[in-house]
Amino acid sequence: VQDDKIVGMVMQERDSNLDVFPASLLQAFVERSNQKPYRSFPQRGFGWHKVPQETVRDYLRIPKNITGILIDQIWHHGTGSDVLQPDDFLLSIEGWQISNEGKIEHPQWGNVTFDFLLTDLHTRDFITLELVRKGMRVTLRSKLADFPANRHTVPLRNVLEPPRYVLRGGLLFQELNMNYLELWGKEWRTKAPIRLSIYQQLEAGLAENKNQRLVLLTRVLPAPINIGYQNLHNLIVTEINNLPIQNLKDVMRAFQRPEGSFHQVRFLPGSDRAFLVLPVDEIKATDQRILQHFQIPRLERL
Repeated sequence: VQDDKIVGMVMQERDSNLDVFPASLLQAFVERSNQKPYRSFPQRGFGWHKVPQETVRDYLRIPKNITGILIDQIWHHGTGSDVLQPDDFLLSIEGWQISNEGKIEHPQWGNVTFDFLLTDLHTRDFITLELVRKGMRVTLRSKLADFPANRHTVPLRNVLEPPRYVLRGGLLFQELNMNYLELWGKEWRTKAPIRLSIYQQLEAGLAENKNQRLVLLTRVLPAPINIGYQNLHNLIVTEINNLPIQNLKDVMRAFQRPEGSFHQVRFLPGSDRAFLVLPVDEIKATDQRILQHFQIPRLERL
């Protein structure tokens, strides 16, 4: 609050900096909330980082007297994904100059990340991007587009729905998302398992379809059927009964089609265990005992 007026809403604090959503965008959100269907705000469809050293600028033939950011990933959706390429050096958006830190100087908001600028341009259909590509200065037009949270391989935080899961033979399967990573607290980037943190950073925006997720065996509820597996947790599941696993519905389908007398669950190479097996004829009885013993209302929530 400033001069008895709301100027923004603090989203989070890190490294003595505040992430604040401006009041003008909050008002725009309220106005949009009555739209059917609701149209979300635009988001970028690319990843970026600062140029790490001068030799990289020389290699990419970026003039020394200009500022901007280096594009390192192109996602399947979002603003800029239709025209940008990896190693593009993005200089400006709609004439707004981007600093080497990824900031713009806004007359109302001050020094803010350029992501807020994309949100502020929500009433337009196309925007102009200025960049350096292979040593040449280029101007491109990009369709202003959103990037729904459910299109991320590692979905964003969800506060409206309970966790999704599938439980079979004491094995608890969940999809990796920001809610799960934040179980390790504010410092999850350093405290969460390094493999999961890396997947969030590298795969967060790379989903090829809206159903693609990263499925984990998060923990094992003890039962005679899974003796020896109780210490397994946070393993990335790749296959169950030779069916590739991309989401929790695949997990349910796979357990319905065992090959032989054992279910086989395979994990990403480099995990604590390459695979595990469970006897098919004991699964149903085990599931009922686990539901009763741990007072779990259902075997799955999707």
